[in-house]
Amino acid sequence: MKKAGRYEKRLNYPIVSIYMKNRDKRIKNFLKQVKGSLLDLGCGTGYYLNRFSKNFSRIVAVDSSKQMLKIFSENNH
Repeated sequence: MKKAGRYEKRLNYPIVSIYMKNRDKRIKNFLKQVKGSLLDLGCGTGYYLNRFSKNFSRIVAVDSSKQMLKIFSENNH
């Protein structure tokens, strides 16, 4: 759980936050064009699913880390 928790905290570091906001804009523009189902391979803690899942009627989230999926599950209940 340690690594997964550190991953979540690092998303809020200023330099990482700036990078993520810039990347978020590009991803959001791409996802605006897409509807239906979404498959997120390597979903991690759900950073993108939490922000952009509204457009999709069905979502499948997969990650090889049980720790990441646990945080994902906690954040989405």
